[in-house]
Amino acid sequence: MEIIEVKTRDRVLYIEKEKTETLFMNPKIWKIPGAAEEILGVSVYKGRLAVYYRLGSERDAKCGILMKTQSDMAVGIAAEQVAGEGEIDREELTEVIPGIWERKSD
Repeated sequence: MEIIEVKTRDRVLYIEKEKTETLFMNPKIWKIPGAAEEILGVSVYKGRLAVYYRLGSERDAKCGILMKTQSDMAVGIAAEQVAGEGEIDREELTEVIPGIWERKSD
């Protein structure tokens, strides 16, 4: 599987390239008072609402990754750094949310 490797504050995540809509630097993410702990905030991308999930990043995002969806709402994660691109065997990974993986911790 072709991936983009990103680092959050305390995790390394592997994003499936074929399920990635866009990756951009310094996204503007607004916090939502009273939102569930897993929600980092929201943004707008090409007129669509983008909900960012907190997957280890508690600071302002240096990088935003939006996943392809079938709905009017985009799903994204925030990362501290893009570490690179490559290929990895799915057998080594556990899916966190659709299209976003991390290494198994056997």
